[in-house]
Amino acid sequence: MIVMWLFPLTLLAVNAGLLLPPLSLRRRWKWLIAGAMLPFAFKFQVLSLFGGPRFFAPDLPPWVLWGAAWCFSVFLLLALLLILTLPLRLILEWFRRRPGRSRRPILALNMAAVLAALVLATLGLCNGARVPEVRRMALPLPGVSGPFTVAVLADLHASRMTSAATTAATVERVMASRPDLVVILGDFVDGTPETCGEKLAPLAELRAPWGV
Repeated sequence: MIVMWLFPLTLLAVNAGLLLPPLSLRRRWKWLIAGAMLPFAFKFQVLSLFGGPRFFAPDLPPWVLWGAAWCFSVFLLLALLLILTLPLRLILEWFRRRPGRSRRPILALNMAAVLAALVLATLGLCNGARVPEVRRMALPLPGVSGPFTVAVLADLHASRMTSAATTAATVERVMASRPDLVVILGDFVDGTPETCGEKLAPLAELRAPWGV
């Protein structure tokens, strides 16, 4: 439980501590901006206030969950990018302290990190919403002669952000590979079976000679 609070606090400290100081704003405005970042850092805690006790699967409309997921992804990726560019930031800060140097290079670096976080978060969510691609790996199976295809499904995470149609399309791709055995790993549902279980109903269409 401590991690659930320390992690967003760390994200907030990184983003506010590296983004705000170079800005030519009064201190109170920087504090206000840092305060406005709080809901982004504490996404799960904020959603839990309105969506019930399920920390990772609040009972809220899909558009709210997608929007919150995008905002948190941007905030997380921005913190990672700011940390990765910290050596370059220190070099620019050293040059800035010399006479006649401005803050523009650091501001440009911050803007580039923000834009990169926006693009990466958008691409990530778009890819996450797609039907998963089939990846093939050839592995030796002791005691098995000839080809034997095992289809492995993992991290289905049925929730208010997914649909039964996506599960059905996933099942179609699995069956198209003509597996000898189907193995389904967790996680199955984000939420409760009552609210999201029906989105896993297409899994009943899975068939394989050696079972599912």
